[in-house]
Amino acid sequence: MNARQFDWRRLRIGVCAAAFLVQLDAGELGFMQQRRPPDSSPAAPLWPMPEPTWPRDCCRGVQVAAGDWEDVEMQLTPEVRNDYEQKFGTCTLRPARLAEVDNTIARIMVGRARYAAVAKTVGSVPWYMIGIIHSMECGSRFSCHLHNGDPLTARTRQEPKNRPAEGEPPFTWEESAADALRLKRLDTWSDWSIGGTLYQLERYNGFGYRAANVGIPTPYLWAGSQHYSRGKYVRDHVFDPHSESTQIGAAVLLRRMLDHNLIELPAAIAPTASATEEGSTR
Repeated sequence: MNARQFDWRRLRIGVCAAAFLVQLDAGELGFMQQRRPPDSSPAAPLWPMPEPTWPRDCCRGVQVAAGDWEDVEMQLTPEVRNDYEQKFGTCTLRPARLAEVDNTIARIMVGRARYAAVAKTVGSVPWYMIGIIHSMECGSRFSCHLHNGDPLTARTRQEPKNRPAEGEPPFTWEESAADALRLKRLDTWSDWSIGGTLYQLERYNGFGYRAANVGIPTPYLWAGSQHYSRGKYVRDHVFDPHSESTQIGAAVLLRRMLDHNLIELPAAIAPTASATEEGSTR
């Protein structure tokens, strides 16, 4: 028997085995089923499996629904503003992520002119706000929708879906970016202090991390700093406490840009201490 013949036999055996399993799953093999009682109630399984006795959310990979906080419109109260300012003022970068932070900022700076052009189109949105969102949603790629990173060759497929609503694909990055910013009403926002900026950055991603059964600082802002360790949404409305975000958080990028004098923020709000590497003298 040559190798070619052997491969065909293995293929036929595999197909037959798969067909058998499909029929078994569909209940088409009567000799493998228990007889149903006269009342036609469903038969018990041949090999009943006991219910697990451990907590279902105790193992890595088990995902816990965290409600609809992503869609809640939380207000920027004084307490929320103070929390943003306190975390931003004490933000320290993890040394292992420092080079990654600076490389991410370098990519943002490359696109500054395009961010500034879109900022003029939509109103008062700072160019660095657009640049940070672009980094978070698209990895600074200009082939993706600013809404969620979907390709510009079609309308968005993920949430928010079917954007931009007007025009026909393929879209330019500028068209998509302007639509995303207006959709989030950033064109009407005027508070670009630390609190106002971080509020809008978290709002862009959603407030799901503030849900009672999650309750951690959002990695969308704080990943790469001492304020975040693990836990993330692995898909819409589903939170995994064991997963860790590999992105650099938006607040971390903002803080580093401020420390390098790449941006200016209101003097009365901006912290006076520099965000240095974690564990270093401040």
